[in-house]
Amino acid sequence: MGFRAILSLSLALAIMVSLLSLSSPPTPHGFSLTLGFNVLWVVYSDPSTGDDMALAACAPGGSLLVFGFDSRPGDYQFRVEFRNVSTGAPLYVWSWDPSGFNDVIFDCDVLDDRAYAVGATLTWERPRAYVITGLDPRFNVEVRDLDWSGFAYTVEAKDGYLYVGGGDLRESRLVFRVDKLDANLGLVASYKSVGLEGHHMGVFDMVFNKATGHIWAVGAAAGGGGNRWWIEVIDPQAMELVKVVDPGVRGVAMTAISDSEGFVYVMGGEDINRGGYLLKFDKEGNVVARLELGEFTATKATMIGDFLVLAGNERRDGYYRHTIYVLDRDLNILGKTYLSMDVDANSYFMFGRMWVDGSKVYVAGSDMKPGNARWVVYALEAREVMQTTVTTTVTTTVIRFLTYTTTVTETRLRTVTTTQPLTTTVYVTTTQVREETATVTVREPITVTLTRDVTRTLTNTVTETKMIEREVVREHTITLTTTIERLPTTPVVALVIALTLIAVVALLMLRRH
Repeated sequence: MGFRAILSLSLALAIMVSLLSLSSPPTPHGFSLTLGFNVLWVVYSDPSTGDDMALAACAPGGSLLVFGFDSRPGDYQFRVEFRNVSTGAPLYVWSWDPSGFNDVIFDCDVLDDRAYAVGATLTWERPRAYVITGLDPRFNVEVRDLDWSGFAYTVEAKDGYLYVGGGDLRESRLVFRVDKLDANLGLVASYKSVGLEGHHMGVFDMVFNKATGHIWAVGAAAGGGGNRWWIEVIDPQAMELVKVVDPGVRGVAMTAISDSEGFVYVMGGEDINRGGYLLKFDKEGNVVARLELGEFTATKATMIGDFLVLAGNERRDGYYRHTIYVLDRDLNILGKTYLSMDVDANSYFMFGRMWVDGSKVYVAGSDMKPGNARWVVYALEAREVMQTTVTTTVTTTVIRFLTYTTTVTETRLRTVTTTQPLTTTVYVTTTQVREETATVTVREPITVTLTRDVTRTLTNTVTETKMIEREVVREHTITLTTTIERLPTTPVVALVIALTLIAVVALLMLRRH
């Protein structure tokens, strides 16, 4: 090998080392990138013999807060669990029963490293909507009555403000309501829907459209004909209605997310156990894609990179399981993970935020393992994986002999001539001459035998047994999915690869010499 060749090889290896130290390896042709999830830890909490449910999780400043309710007084009361973000170990519990009726915390968000939660008193006698903040064991927790009769279900933090959505009771029926609050919980402005005649309406989730900045408030309109999805688009500056979006879908719209291009993805179903749907809207509110999810119903959603991550419930092996779906923005399902396969009980994710912190995902739900609902909290780690789908078509030929009996009826026409006696009387006139020279005319009968032709139709029935040989060709398509974890290429890994290449080249050079 000449000097120029050695120099060229050295330069190529140097460039390779530089590139590998700065970037991850390219995705091989035919592979697609998706997300997988590892369970870092899962913890359970069953504070009462009644129903206890965790609904939302937020992690401000490295502290994990889980929100929901328990039944320790007999009715539902507010409950917040403070847990170690690394292990899930319990640190502190705050609970309060503000009304003596059923009180539930539904959702949370973080503004300036401070957690805010919203809840409601679930009674028609005295419904109330609340905001809870100051959620730190070192400080006093503050509960603010929003001073409207109704239910607060969801909260979003944006540009220094809190937006609280729910249902406002007006003239014996609920309508959409969104309040805009400052960081001190002061009311800035309020949006109140005109409603839909004959229907109760409530906002179950909100999302800011990343292209227009508008609020998409999604929920349901419940009337005599059943529930239907209902969406109202709101200007957050003027707090006025921009448009109503009625997609004509039965059931309840439970959650929504938006991507960087302004498409909004709305999920829900006919109820918590069936009829799951995912609709993709453009920024004008037109449906551009629709996916039926069968028994999977998404109740929580977020985006990690370009992937849609949905949390919900799907039936598997006799029970409803905590289930995570991963889709791309074209609504192709890339994978799913069952989280509660080791629990022989129904498991549910309900309304409320799942929190994403880098590659960590915290999601709260419940299962029925003790026979009553208990809290379940997961810490998941999202990892990028590469997968390829190889489709192989296998053609098999199956020859089957089928024997069956057929009855064939044939009609044949034949002419048969037979001689049949026919007796008839014929009168013949004769003239007799007598000697008296008198002429007498006499009619005498005689018998004549005639022959006639007779035509008959004969019907023969023939039964035949036929042997039929039929060739049946069946095509089977087998899909093989290979999943490979994507490992980031560090400078050390790059150096090892480069050194390996150099060693291979050196061996080849030695062989030549």
